[in-house]
Amino acid sequence: MIESGDIIAISEGVLLAGTWAWVLRAKRAWSGWREKSALSGFLCATISVVCDMVLTVVMHFRGDNTFATLFIVAVVAGLLLGTAGIVLGFLGKGTLKIPALVWSCVVLLSVAITVVGTMQTMTQ
Repeated sequence: MIESGDIIAISEGVLLAGTWAWVLRAKRAWSGWREKSALSGFLCATISVVCDMVLTVVMHFRGDNTFATLFIVAVVAGLLLGTAGIVLGFLGKGTLKIPALVWSCVVLLSVAITVVGTMQTMTQ
């Protein structure tokens, strides 16, 4: 059975792939340090979303209890990469600034929802 977390992770993956298709279609060179900063921020958010999707797939097929360490690593990676994406997004400029900021905020929101949901599950 598909849960809401699975649907969110799949939706994030599909929307992120669409964003990458839009970015790569522009064929920019990202020559300045500020444009490279925005690209790095977007890459941080992308890596974090991919880690979240891998965690979701593993926990869906293997269960929640066996991969507690993987869960903690994914949450910490999401927090660090999401924060780095926001900082690099604010430093950056160009077409990737907005996607870097938006996806970093989505990553941090996803981590917050995951942590709150886990805490509620543990207390019940």
